[in-house]
Amino acid sequence: MDKDKKKEIINELKKKIGLILEPMIYEVGRGEIRRFIEAVEDDNRLYFDEEYARKTRYGGIVAPPGFFGLPLGEVPGIGIHLDMGILLAPFSKNLPGWVDIMESAVNGSTEFEFFKPVRPGDVLLTYYRVIDIKEKEGKLGQMVIFTFEQTFKDKINCLVGILRTTLITY
Repeated sequence: MDKDKKKEIINELKKKIGLILEPMIYEVGRGEIRRFIEAVEDDNRLYFDEEYARKTRYGGIVAPPGFFGLPLGEVPGIGIHLDMGILLAPFSKNLPGWVDIMESAVNGSTEFEFFKPVRPGDVLLTYYRVIDIKEKEGKLGQMVIFTFEQTFKDKINCLVGILRTTLITY
């Protein structure tokens, strides 16, 4: 992509700072928790052993930090660009030019804030919001730094967690 086209897309995307994208529903299942802990090789019994977990301060199984379940139903924008993954799919639909800019993106950081344990059977509503888009000169040239936030709330609208992600592209 030429520099002028890229600059045009970035300027359009900057107009979307603060935009809250359409919400998605996530569901937390025991099987999904189990697959997650196997993938990250976390053998903490709190995440899978009901008898053990019942004796802890949590009173039962909880999901490990960073696992908020999987989308329930249709994922907005998922058909637009499969490489974007579930987490970024809603941006593909709502931010024109996003996919073109993010093809060479790397993860700059991921931060979590936890407010309430996530448990099997929970259904969470999640909202995405564009926090910031900055341009900065780097060693490899012009960088664009995108920051977005994903907020998770439970069925009674209590804040469960916040995920903030920074992506960097040249």
